[in-house]
Amino acid sequence: MKILIFDPNISGHHLEYLHHLYMMAMGQKEHEYVFVVHRDFEQRRTLMKWPESKNISFDFLPPIKEQAKNSIVEMVKASWSLCKLLSKYVKKHQAKKVFTNNLISFVPFAPLFLGRGVTISGIIYHIYLYKETELSRAQRLLNAFKYQVMARSRAFGSILILNDPESADVFNHKYKCDKFVGLPDPFVPISTESTFNFREQYGIPQTAKVFAHFGGLAKRKGTLDVIQSLRLLDREKRNNYWFVFAGVLNNDVKDAFYQMYDELKDCCHIIIKDEFCSYEYLASLCQGCDAILAPYHETDLSSGMFGYASQFGKPLIAPASGLVGKVLKKYQMGFGLDSQGVTSLCKSYDTVRVIGDIPKKYIIDNNVETFQNVISNYLCKR
Repeated sequence: MKILIFDPNISGHHLEYLHHLYMMAMGQKEHEYVFVVHRDFEQRRTLMKWPESKNISFDFLPPIKEQAKNSIVEMVKASWSLCKLLSKYVKKHQAKKVFTNNLISFVPFAPLFLGRGVTISGIIYHIYLYKETELSRAQRLLNAFKYQVMARSRAFGSILILNDPESADVFNHKYKCDKFVGLPDPFVPISTESTFNFREQYGIPQTAKVFAHFGGLAKRKGTLDVIQSLRLLDREKRNNYWFVFAGVLNNDVKDAFYQMYDELKDCCHIIIKDEFCSYEYLASLCQGCDAILAPYHETDLSSGMFGYASQFGKPLIAPASGLVGKVLKKYQMGFGLDSQGVTSLCKSYDTVRVIGDIPKKYIIDNNVETFQNVISNYLCKR
């Protein structure tokens, strides 16, 4: 059987997921896999090892103009264009099954573009159940329509709900099907062989508390909330607390962030590494910090910070609401913020001294092999 792995995105976790899928495909010699990927894949693949395999080939997408998705109409137009593009490659490679790392982008139009007998499966990240009361009537109706299409149409195979098997069960009951499946959020433990003493390198006293905020730094990640919270610290805490911002600052926060940094740099301890950070650097940071800050504005999807907190045994400070709060509580990973904003965040810093060791269970449950097995079983099932 010929299976198409279709992913027009190469940012964030997409490259890692493609690598997990590639290694999975290597073990399935009875199937032929074609990876249809972003044109920049060749440049970025050097970050990982991709052993050659006779049952796997690549095809590269042409430049795709980024379409705005700020309204329902714009999202519908973007989905139509993407499904039309997918159809071209399904026909080109005569594929019978498609897997995508972002399934919702192909709803509701995939059935109109895929030929008879072709099915598409993939991952759902944002779980609307957690914010249903915040949505407008039009948004709720659109979600209901999309999920009905996925549940009823033969064009849709397995629908994998990332890091939330309970919501998968709710969807199956709600839409009277068995297509929704819980999928682990895979975390690859970072090597600590080449780490350095973070505190020593930056001259941080052993008695100081170090708070790490890293990854893609953006408004939705709560980056501005973190630096704004420093304004509320008293003199003693400003002397004893160190804040590390590690990762590329998104354009939506860069100007405001550096403006606040200029205001606070002489009275607070702030370390900024505004660039793509190596795993060696992140491992060193996690070893040297006292807590990881993830005051996300979007709580209806999973986070890679869970894996870092679990591997290094460091408490995670994150929202108590949504899927983020559910995972935080389930795995006893730290402190849940009762509300968004700088006041709640500032108060949470004192909790670090009373939070015990963080268990390893999360990274045991959310390993790459289980992620691959779930996808493999359901991809080849339907």
